[in-house]
Amino acid sequence: MKILMVAPRFSPKSGGGGYVITNNLIKALEKRGHDVKMLTSDYEYELDNWKVMAFNTNITLMGFHITTDMDQWVKGYLSQVVYPDGDGVGQNECDVIHLQGCRTFQNIVVSHYARKYKIPYIVDAHGFPIQGSWLHKLVLKTFDFFFANKIVRGAKYCIAETEVGKQEYLRAGVKEERIKIIPCPYDLSIFDNLPQKGEFKKKHGLEGKHIVGFLGGLDRIKGLDFLVEAYGQLLKQYKYEDEPILVLAGTDMGFKSELDKLIDEWDISKHVIFTGYISGRDKLEYLVDCDVCVFPSRAEQGLPFAALEAIMCGNSIIVADGTGSAEDVRKMKCGVIVKFGNTKALDDAILMVLSDDMSYLNKRGQDYIYKNLSLEEKARDYERVYADIKGEYYSICR
Repeated sequence: MKILMVAPRFSPKSGGGGYVITNNLIKALEKRGHDVKMLTSDYEYELDNWKVMAFNTNITLMGFHITTDMDQWVKGYLSQVVYPDGDGVGQNECDVIHLQGCRTFQNIVVSHYARKYKIPYIVDAHGFPIQGSWLHKLVLKTFDFFFANKIVRGAKYCIAETEVGKQEYLRAGVKEERIKIIPCPYDLSIFDNLPQKGEFKKKHGLEGKHIVGFLGGLDRIKGLDFLVEAYGQLLKQYKYEDEPILVLAGTDMGFKSELDKLIDEWDISKHVIFTGYISGRDKLEYLVDCDVCVFPSRAEQGLPFAALEAIMCGNSIIVADGTGSAEDVRKMKCGVIVKFGNTKALDDAILMVLSDDMSYLNKRGQDYIYKNLSLEEKARDYERVYADIKGEYYSICR
């Protein structure tokens, strides 16, 4: 099957879990014999793959990468029809389009031409909550009214990772029968040979210290201000001979300056480390050495990939309630859930994990991941969706 995958960016450094999920799925689909092309912006794009069309980013505004030069390519590619030898029915060069995200410039353009040339598409929104200040909410609602809602309503199927994601599609006017829940696919082979404990701590002079960790983009929606405030309160309220160290690992998405102010207000700069972007073996060393990982998002459709990585590296995790992450944790019975904004509850949860043996939670999480979230199994789920679309689409055309 010929599949066009579309994402706003395809960068290990800035793409976060979206990049990991998309990249894993492409590899799995290609392994299963499908022809997958990728359309994206060149924002921090560092890969070398002839099947990836990375168009010039004219401007980036609030994570919105505008690539005006892709319009003609998309129009030409999606309008192209291939005819078999002799008399036969013409077929589009592309069988199905898979849109990653919905609040993107790329998907505005691609969904427009998909509808024009009658090529079916599916949407993996990966969550599109309405969060933030009143101004930010107004911007999101306006964008959704003019663009995102139309994109998801025009899809043959919308893919949600959890019930939280399903409710977001329903809010946008998507019919329930067009929503399918497919948890994110994960390549578990990267955890076959984990580093020895202590390597990260030794490199950073943290031997004998507990690490309270976070991994992901430094973004407001991730709730890192809540984490910093809770950590500052923990250090003020509880006196240790060896205070735990807060390590925030990930690319700054424009929120670090606000975190720096909070850290200065709590006077805890000596106890907080920013690693910046880490990947590969460095990331695994970090996760193996964390004593607890906290993912206190304001909104998350499902457990972020970083949380799954933490579990696979032997970590206990803490997440915020009212999110898809909490929904997943309850389903997997693998972590601790606290109410967002309740700093005392988060402090108590961190102390509980640091002082008690929570390995049984981690074991539950790992067992669930191996059984239900393997890349091969989830790729088959997507394959069934594509096949369903292709069968119906061709029957209509013929």
